Amino acid sequence: MKHPYPENPGWKDATVSKDNAEANRVRFNRMQARVLRLYYAGFIGTADEAAVRLGISLLSSRPRCTELVKMGYLQKAKRDRSRPGRHAWILAATLAPLDLDDLFSNAEDADA
Repeated sequence: MKHPYPENPGWKDATVSKDNAEANRVRFNRMQARVLRLYYAGFIGTADEAAVRLGISLLSSRPRCTELVKMGYLQKAKRDRSRPGRHAWILAATLAPLDLDDLFSNAEDADA
């Protein structure tokens, strides 16, 4: 059974990597929901700023933001200089997609 990225975690090999991706699917959706809730509450900023606001790792926030952009939940508003010589996208929420409630309910079911 194929699980398309970014809706589901990806893997490179069909053994350990795939097993880990399958085991982390629920956590993956919960982290997406946390990031998305922040942006839908009116937050506008980079993935790194979202990580600081949520108290999570940059390595968790950056891919979740990229996934949410690819899924159409977030949009790239403008490029900003995060550090000298480095650029980062300022992200903002798009209009509420129809399946937003499904994303949140799946993540909350995992917490129960």
